[in-house]
Amino acid sequence: MGACGSSVGDKFNQNEIDESHFDLHTTIGKGGFGHVHMVVKKSGNDKEKMYAQKRQIITNVCSKKMEMEVFRELDFLKDLNHEFICNAHYAFHDNTYLYLIMDIALGGDLRFHINLRLKDKNAFKVEEAKWFVACIILALDYLHSQGVLHRDIKPDNFLLDESGYVKLTDFGISAFVDKKTMVCTDSSGTNGYMAPEIYKEGHRHNIASETFSLGVCLHEFICLVRPFKKEYGKDVIAQIKTVSPTRRTCRSVEVSTGGATEYDELGGIKIMQQRNKNLIADDSEECVDIVKSMLYLRPSRRLG
Repeated sequence: MGACGSSVGDKFNQNEIDESHFDLHTTIGKGGFGHVHMVVKKSGNDKEKMYAQKRQIITNVCSKKMEMEVFRELDFLKDLNHEFICNAHYAFHDNTYLYLIMDIALGGDLRFHINLRLKDKNAFKVEEAKWFVACIILALDYLHSQGVLHRDIKPDNFLLDESGYVKLTDFGISAFVDKKTMVCTDSSGTNGYMAPEIYKEGHRHNIASETFSLGVCLHEFICLVRPFKKEYGKDVIAQIKTVSPTRRTCRSVEVSTGGATEYDELGGIKIMQQRNKNLIADDSEECVDIVKSMLYLRPSRRLG
């Protein structure tokens, strides 16, 4: 048994700990990575405290070549601690599994809640959307102060706890960067949420790129769709790559309909209010303005 674990104030030291220190309860998540279980600590200063146990099969991690992603996440989490991220408290392994013991958030991820609301065509209230984004902004402010770019901002990585607070999770593709410049040159993220500049050859993206991703999320909360209905297609990416920073506008194909969506470095991405009119609350104009200010084509013009 290998171990590295302790309380938040003394993370990942060499005190021996293993699965026997936790009572295993229900499964709260499944994925290609493995399972997430609710567990309760049996002893110590955190006796009877509830955690989420992320359990990954070692052979699966190796066969899918995920070792770097797994250890990168652990490397980040051992140095981070904030109320609006899913903090890690213990990490250990046996011959079969890797275990990561983290803050629990029983409310599920916001992708789950978006999908539920899509069935009823009942978008989040503007105040709810603002609340979600406010929590993530605080999490990102903390990460940026530590020289970290998350690089995968999307509702799937926003977890609700039992009090309704949102916690940011999944640091598998995050990056440490120079605190003075906060610049990253590696292309990484999820299509549909990545900022346009990340697709450009020789790009240098930074905090403004995360602002763009969060703007896409805010649009999705109030409209239940992203500015693009689906992931960027090849035609869209090709158009984005050829955008000149000095051009006032460019045009790009909306993947699902073949229609045009306008990018304007002064006006941001045109929010498709007409298409989503039945989903947007009457009092959401301010929220829509915020979305636009987060989605400027030129990174320097984005909110923040």
